[in-house]
Amino acid sequence: MAKQTIDLDTQQPGGGLGDNARVAFGKCNDNFDELYLAQEDMGEDITALENANRRFAQGQEPTEDVGDIWIDGIGACRWDAALTRYVRIPLYNHRDVITSSGNWTADAYTRHVRVRMVGGGGGGAYGGGNSAGGGAGGGGGGAGEYKEFAAVVAPGSSNSATIGAGGGTGTSSTNADPGGSTTFLGVTAAGGGGGGRASNYTASVGGAGGGQAGNNGTSNGAPAGSGGAGGASPFGPGGAGGARAGSSGNAGNNGDSPRAGAYGAGGGGAGGSYLTTSYAQGSSGAPGVVIVEW
Repeated sequence: MAKQTIDLDTQQPGGGLGDNARVAFGKCNDNFDELYLAQEDMGEDITALENANRRFAQGQEPTEDVGDIWIDGIGACRWDAALTRYVRIPLYNHRDVITSSGNWTADAYTRHVRVRMVGGGGGGAYGGGNSAGGGAGGGGGGAGEYKEFAAVVAPGSSNSATIGAGGGTGTSSTNADPGGSTTFLGVTAAGGGGGGRASNYTASVGGAGGGQAGNNGTSNGAPAGSGGAGGASPFGPGGAGGARAGSSGNAGNNGDSPRAGAYGAGGGGAGGSYLTTSYAQGSSGAPGVVIVEW
């Protein structure tokens, strides 16, 4: 069975987003069932390989192909003809979550990896202000680009990972900043675009998404416009847009930040101010991430 992924973003007829709770937990159960079956199969593999005298300590494995073997502390291994040595049979039940730039080192038996990654989310922009009326809301930041791929690495190799930073909020007179690009194993996931700073009256534009685009702010109304929500990434929703000012002389509300773990999501745009040039601020986008499984 292929991995069942919970849908977070598809618009539903009732107005919600993504899978409902019953469908989502059903997918969780299916995934766990497959993991437990794989674990049972692994136990059978160990017994079979022990009976065939094919269980070895690390560093003591054969130097020629004798069929599949078990290496203590590693698991089932298979001969790699290109490397002329044994490497781990990938079950993708090991995982590293890389949240800061640096090097990821494969262990001495890992050859095949599966990678998920996302660029940094764009920042949400400032809201507009207007001493003669209501200001428009700032645009939400776009989500970073998402990529998923399989790759081969050299066992024991050190591999550079660059994690894209979340975009900043810009200023009261500039657009918000785009998110940074995430790179790993020669693959790049672009950052999301920064949200557009609102003018006094005109609705701002949400940041272009490497993934999902941020929402536009709304134009000034009675009394002001609301900020646009940030674009969602596969790891979670973008920050909510700030509410508009509700009474004369007040600034709008700041945009919300994406929740913890919503890697690559865009920041929320700020709400517009009313009868004041005191501006509300958007929120920064969420940084990217690289997840390696082997």
